[in-house]
Amino acid sequence: MTMIFMTSLPLRRSRLWVPPVVSLMQRRFARSITSATHSLEGCRSFLHGAEDDVDTTASNTEEKQQGDPTAGESAPFPWRHERVENMLPRLTIGSDEQKNLIPTPVGNIEFCLARMFLGVGWWDGMIAHRWKHELADSVTYAFTKSLASLLSNVYRVPLSQISSSFTPAGSDITVPQVVFHFPPKEEGNSDNKDDYCRNISDMMPRPIRQVFESAHEKSGKHLRIQLEITPKQSAFHRLFGLPFVSRQKVETDKDFLLNIFFKRDKMTDEYVVADQSHAINTYLSHITGHQSRGETKIKTTVAAEVLVICDEIFKVWDAETGELLQGSSSEEESKDAKTSGDDDDIFLGREVAHVVTMERDFEIEIKDGFPYNFDYVSKSNWQITDIDDSTGPQKWYHVLVPSPESKSSDKNI
Repeated sequence: MTMIFMTSLPLRRSRLWVPPVVSLMQRRFARSITSATHSLEGCRSFLHGAEDDVDTTASNTEEKQQGDPTAGESAPFPWRHERVENMLPRLTIGSDEQKNLIPTPVGNIEFCLARMFLGVGWWDGMIAHRWKHELADSVTYAFTKSLASLLSNVYRVPLSQISSSFTPAGSDITVPQVVFHFPPKEEGNSDNKDDYCRNISDMMPRPIRQVFESAHEKSGKHLRIQLEITPKQSAFHRLFGLPFVSRQKVETDKDFLLNIFFKRDKMTDEYVVADQSHAINTYLSHITGHQSRGETKIKTTVAAEVLVICDEIFKVWDAETGELLQGSSSEEESKDAKTSGDDDDIFLGREVAHVVTMERDFEIEIKDGFPYNFDYVSKSNWQITDIDDSTGPQKWYHVLVPSPESKSSDKNI
């Protein structure tokens, strides 16, 4: 399948149309919250399941997230090189992460985010879904370029030696590649500021950069690394967030999402899935609170997850002994070549699916008739905030439901 890589998405400055009697968007958002609460019904089995399972998985997840972003990363190079059928644990049905980390429900909320903040039209948003393919292609392009810049910055390898591209036979589409070797194959002056990428803060925020920097500081100088990535397909997974809710808000108020989609049962003092009216009222109180406090601007964070399927060659050796520490052995490569149909002498790599997370902030001006009437003030650039959960499986748009035992422990304290 031919891929069309797009560097950016068109975002239109628009004011939502409000019918004179009942707002169409108001009815749609009510249905969004309804579908959200319905989709959370599947959490009941987790909330009322085996006590031992709940306590262990929940506490393990919290411990991972509250520590250092590199905690749990024992590998010398922070990279996931699993075959495409071995999905990320968080996306694998039945895994501890999948049970405990409940993402903000989709339903019509995903359409609302795309319509209100990505400038997606009604037809495309509800029928064609062309915007999902365009966003997936854009993320794929950004993934290769940002990763090449990150590796260049951390390992001080000239960017020209990492960021590559090729044009498949019979096609006029240029496919970006990452071809990373450390130490670099070609001689170059690594101290020359023009050789390697100096600033990647606009592409990737600090947490994900720290994961690679920490790994390099610990053992990078004693390693030989080969990472060659050729993306060949992408698939849109989901859009996350809530209109007029920012990442900063959720990270500051740890129970914000929990209090929208869940509520405490007065009899058992346990969390249960909230009904429609509770979810809508809690969310609307957040929106109206901005106006009551006299605020004129508000932010929304939109996150997108895309599966980028690549042909990948990945190996990490001990520089002194030559021992293979990470990646595919020769036997595994031979098996991958037979599975993919490649000849041994033209092995393209293992087929791997990477989960890439990108985020963007939108600042809007509150106007009369808000939330159905507003103007955009500014929009940040898209940033890659995570690759394969390298910063941890729990994202800001996940609801982590406390286990019954952890609540009883809190009461004893």
